Amino acid sequence: MEIPWKVLCGISALALLSCARPAPTPVFAEGTLSPAHPDLRRLAKSGFSKAALRPDVSLASYDAIHLMYPNLRYRTPPRYSASEIFGQDNYSLGTYLTRDFKIALDQIFGDELTGANGWRPNNEPGADDSLQTLDIEVSLVDLVVHVPLARLPDSSVAWTESIGEVTVAIDLYDAPSRRLIARFAERRKIAPVSGRPAQARRGAAQYEARRIFHLWARSLRLALEAIEAADVRYSSSGQSRSAVPLR
Repeated sequence: MEIPWKVLCGISALALLSCARPAPTPVFAEGTLSPAHPDLRRLAKSGFSKAALRPDVSLASYDAIHLMYPNLRYRTPPRYSASEIFGQDNYSLGTYLTRDFKIALDQIFGDELTGANGWRPNNEPGADDSLQTLDIEVSLVDLVVHVPLARLPDSSVAWTESIGEVTVAIDLYDAPSRRLIARFAERRKIAPVSGRPAQARRGAAQYEARRIFHLWARSLRLALEAIEAADVRYSSSGQSRSAVPLR
């Protein structure tokens, strides 16, 4: 009996999804990041791979923080195709995961920074002139997605070395003047810390992303506490020559 070509194509697609697929060579360059701000000095140790601080500002003078709603930006515009396959670097997270990542960032950073013994939140800067407020802007930039998460059916069994890569870019501003005070950046793979392959599913992407968000949020809290206590060391290179987020 002759098997229709559409059935053969479907069988081939399932076979593709059932195999372990290595991700493309990790990009891991900082990508769309610009030269450092001239008023910032590079920090020697901060918990982030790249950090810079304005040396003439004391965080001890701030009474509250305003965590701005997170942003997300791809390295290149994602592809939208009905026949997506593995091997590219510009897939879309999809509407669901994009919203989920932003909500998770907002919640995790908010809980870490304003939880027990944390800073006072001020969600309406300017409403109370007596509060010196620090604006904190957290963004996911230079996002690269290795697998078509938005297209894979939940029943598929697909494996990948890395779901993707992303850089967190954190900017601190004085709320009234919008003067830049500090910048932090770090790039990580969205992949299991064990080094084992990850399932190319939305659930795996959510789990690994949240794990990384918790690490970044804790690193930021510890960095802010050190800066507030004036317990920081600057790089011997003086002004920061490292890449920092493009605004």
